Amino acid sequence: MAYIVTSWFGCFRFDDDGNLDLKILFEKNKDTIAEKLSIIANNDTLPEERSLVKDFSNVIVNQKRLRSIGHYNPSHHFFKKFYSEIEKYGYSKDLLKNASLIHASKHIEKKLSLPDFQIIQKVHAIDDLIHSLNVFDERLTTWKIFSIENENLKSFQDLMSQMSSEINKLQVEIKDQTSVIAPNTSILIGPMLTARLLVHAGSLQKFARLPASSIQLLGAEKALFRFKKEGGKPPKHGVIFQHEALLKASKKDKGKIARLISLKIILTIRADVYTKRSIGLQLKEDFESQIKQLSYISINQNKDK
Repeated sequence: MAYIVTSWFGCFRFDDDGNLDLKILFEKNKDTIAEKLSIIANNDTLPEERSLVKDFSNVIVNQKRLRSIGHYNPSHHFFKKFYSEIEKYGYSKDLLKNASLIHASKHIEKKLSLPDFQIIQKVHAIDDLIHSLNVFDERLTTWKIFSIENENLKSFQDLMSQMSSEINKLQVEIKDQTSVIAPNTSILIGPMLTARLLVHAGSLQKFARLPASSIQLLGAEKALFRFKKEGGKPPKHGVIFQHEALLKASKKDKGKIARLISLKIILTIRADVYTKRSIGLQLKEDFESQIKQLSYISINQNKDK
């Protein structure tokens, strides 16, 4: 039996009696420590941890990320009494602080470079520009209605024109980027709607982990909270109401179509993230066929009434 404990400065192996059997200390270097912190943050196992357990078949660990090398049992009495004395091994809290700063900086830099993060920021930028345009338009309309002379009128108009141009540029960039990272979903529902759903999901990975019911209600969080708190009718859909099929659908069919879209989206987004299979066109054809069938049934039901 072996117990594996990992601290920020090293990995330790203990026997059944709680005696330190073997330790592997990390280099006393902030960059090295930062690298180890990054591996741990990514839920991966360290080479040192794998080295400590290679001769053992029965290993107990206290971190979920180590389940591949041992039995996860954080409540085991051994872990409750373990305390890592950093001073005993010649490490300082300043070293941890400096390493943590490097790790955080690299994490932020990596996140900023992710295409889904960039798409989300661009969608927010479009929303900000649209809000500003509406404010400026309201102001200009007021000036024109009341014939208010203002020397800044031309400047406001030029600024609005520039903002409209930036919105168009951002939309093109979003469509291009979304079609690359989520090609199947972009084919199914369009890249802009895919980007909108991505914003509410938070990231591409989180999007792919959502069940169909959650995808259906993305963007309707406030309405759902209000329903749970005050009662009334629950929301049938969120951002996906922008899909052409939902906009054209009759009131009684909207819920069915929202479920259909969500079920297709969950297949395409998981293909985009995990399998990389090209299924977008086929699922779009299936969806359009189902919509036609639903419309046909609805028309015949109305005739029978």
